[in-house]
Amino acid sequence: MKLFKTAKNKNSNSDELIFRSVCFLASVFTLFYFLYNLYVDRTNGMKIINSIGFVGFTTIWMLTSFKKLINPLKFVFTIFTLIIMSLGWFYNGGSEGAMPFLFQLGFVAFIMIIENKYHFYIFLLILLNLIIVSSLEFLYPSLMEMYPSDNLRKIDVFVANFISIIFIGILINLLKKNYGKEKEFAMQQKEELEIAYKTKSRFLANMSHEIRTPMNGMLGMAVVLGKTPLNPQQKEYLNAIEVSGDRLLNIINEILDYSKIEAGEMSYSQKPFSLYQCISEVLDITASKAFEKNLELAYWIENDVPRIIIGDFDKLRQILLNLIGNAIKFTEKGEILISLKNIKINDQKAVLQFSVKDTGIGINNKDLKNIFESFQQLDNSNRREYGGTGLGLAICKRFINNMNGEIHVKSELGKGTEFFFTIEAGISEDKDINDFTIPKEKLPIIENKKILVVEYNDTNRKILDLALSGWGMLVKSFKNPKEAFDFLTNTKSDFDLALIDFKTKPYNGLELGKKIKDKGYNFPLLLVDSHNELDIEEVSKFFRFIILKPLKGHLLFEIITNTLSDVKFDMVTKTKKEPLKQEIASAVPLRILIVEDDLINQKLAVHLLGLMGYKADLAKNGEIAIQMARTNQYDLIFMDIQMPITDGYEATKAIRNMQNIKQPFIVAMTANVMEDAQIKSKKVGMNEFMSKPINVTNLENLLLSMKGRTS
Repeated sequence: MKLFKTAKNKNSNSDELIFRSVCFLASVFTLFYFLYNLYVDRTNGMKIINSIGFVGFTTIWMLTSFKKLINPLKFVFTIFTLIIMSLGWFYNGGSEGAMPFLFQLGFVAFIMIIENKYHFYIFLLILLNLIIVSSLEFLYPSLMEMYPSDNLRKIDVFVANFISIIFIGILINLLKKNYGKEKEFAMQQKEELEIAYKTKSRFLANMSHEIRTPMNGMLGMAVVLGKTPLNPQQKEYLNAIEVSGDRLLNIINEILDYSKIEAGEMSYSQKPFSLYQCISEVLDITASKAFEKNLELAYWIENDVPRIIIGDFDKLRQILLNLIGNAIKFTEKGEILISLKNIKINDQKAVLQFSVKDTGIGINNKDLKNIFESFQQLDNSNRREYGGTGLGLAICKRFINNMNGEIHVKSELGKGTEFFFTIEAGISEDKDINDFTIPKEKLPIIENKKILVVEYNDTNRKILDLALSGWGMLVKSFKNPKEAFDFLTNTKSDFDLALIDFKTKPYNGLELGKKIKDKGYNFPLLLVDSHNELDIEEVSKFFRFIILKPLKGHLLFEIITNTLSDVKFDMVTKTKKEPLKQEIASAVPLRILIVEDDLINQKLAVHLLGLMGYKADLAKNGEIAIQMARTNQYDLIFMDIQMPITDGYEATKAIRNMQNIKQPFIVAMTANVMEDAQIKSKKVGMNEFMSKPINVTNLENLLLSMKGRTS
């Protein structure tokens, strides 16, 4: 606010200076012209006009010392100048005299002293005045005082031109000075804004660090507490803590991302990655929330979509997480469908179109135009009911635009919303990346095999029909389990395999499986479920496997081929590994040092690693860590960055400079998630970067990846 006030004051002072200068020049000019008329013995009319002009302009100039009178005086100056110029027109030779030059000067002067919004009106006023005096000159030529000789007229025109050049030069000089001041002020403003942006970024980074540090302790201890015996009410309280913590963490991440985008500090990577892996991870993260609300979560990828693309994996995942998360948040019943198709492709690049469609509350047409603006939500009631910063879609739009794409939305109130966006991505054939393709050599195992599909959700049933038919299977699908059973018994049909959803009506899939087996059919049955809460012993009496939703093509193909090949398989497929496996320490023995100054986070790290079977050493600052690393042989060091005495950067550099030790694997474990912290940690010799709050699954994966690095 102070900057704007300063700018206003500077502009105001500059305008006053120009106005006072113009008034002063006008008084000097009329005085000079009066003396000139005396010298050449012109008629009394011109002398009187110039003397009146001198007195008037001098008076206006003197009154400009009162700042409160500046604006009224500008109006008075405008009218008075036009009157003097109009009278001078008649008594100074009309079009043959000096007045046309003076009109030009007057126009420039008016433009300089009048606010921009009045420029057009002043121009019209001067033009109207010119038309009037020209008309009067034509109609009443006798009013003009003609020159007594041609020499005198030539002298008059010369003097007028000379005065015009001097006057315009002075005005241009004033304009240049004013422009210079404005340019200097603009540069100063730019510097101040850059400083403000950097200050804001540092402030947000520090605030993020300070908030994330206690959050790491809070959410981490919630995980540890969840592994202890709890009654149902305590579990409910614990779940509330975890949900609230996740929401707070999401808010912090969105504010940080938006800040980095605004400051131009957001970077975008261009690396090959599996598009299927990206979507699979998003589904793993969002599935539990969807199924908690009894929503169906399905996806469909067209066959011509490239498997490995070049782009920013994390940004694309964040876009999809935001859009699917919003769809789940604003949908109470029905389904969310994610689809992906290729709309343009050549040898090097593809344009991919993603769609996230829900059956939720929908959006008013009046709100659609602002939906991608920062801090926008549908209305205040939605903010209170659903929460959020209103930054998610704005961030998505910025990310998508930087991927040379666009995002759009279609919605109908009460019926649902569809967000669809495009991105431009390079195509890669990197053989080291798992692209989750269907192995063609296994297709003969399932080609022409007859499969019975019972799925109550229309979208999922259509997707299954397309996928299974595309693999060469002969599909017969039903929505209703009774219709499927009647078809089976009435037509005496036999199948090679059946895929049955648990949530069917009028009776569920488990009951349908029992009916099929009781009828004497021996083909294998696969049960599809959302929650993984069924009695395994009971299900195993009728079904070979339980497949958890959302169904993933490569996993479904593997289960079907293994079933038809009679390959042994676990009864339940997991969508993700269970964290905190105590056998990790025995499988991957490691000597670990934790370097952490926060007491709660010290306890958390020791507890988490203890639950995995490790007994870690502890150092409360970098100086102690250096001493311990010198005397002990550590395989893995978790290094906090911001610590007293010696920080994590300096401690890492000191450890890397040690000659007589086997160098440990050092992981930056910090609440500072700004990109410069990640870059600096790599530069000083840290191997990995792990942000707080600690993701337990990521921690487990890191420990498993350490196999082979033991002492």
